[in-house]
Amino acid sequence: MQLRLRTKLTIVMTGLVLLVVAVLSGVFLAQLLQQTLLETDKRASDLAHQVFVQAQHALADAANQGLRPSSDDPDDIHDYVRRAFEINAGLQAQLEAAKRAAAELLKQRVQSEDLVLLKGSRGVCIETMLAML
Repeated sequence: MQLRLRTKLTIVMTGLVLLVVAVLSGVFLAQLLQQTLLETDKRASDLAHQVFVQAQHALADAANQGLRPSSDDPDDIHDYVRRAFEINAGLQAQLEAAKRAAAELLKQRVQSEDLVLLKGSRGVCIETMLAML
């Protein structure tokens, strides 16, 4: 099949435009992904640091209140740390705030992207987010 020169040039130019659009879209997507990952890493690091500081305060408060492990046995130390964390209101508030922030972020993400999140009876995600039809 013979194509005119004009038709051949149109096909080549269309192919080049599509190639440029595909490359630029890939670059943009990679930058967006990198930015999202960096922001998520920063939020996770900040949260981990805040929880760690609160955990240190919880152990210091427990020591100031006179709580001590029964012995040097690892199980006793584990129970002491667990109890210190349970009775510290600051640590509990920090963990609740982190849980609320994560839920709010997920809620915003689901609403902004028109996604549906299916949950099990215990609130554990059993399905991935599915696009609404």
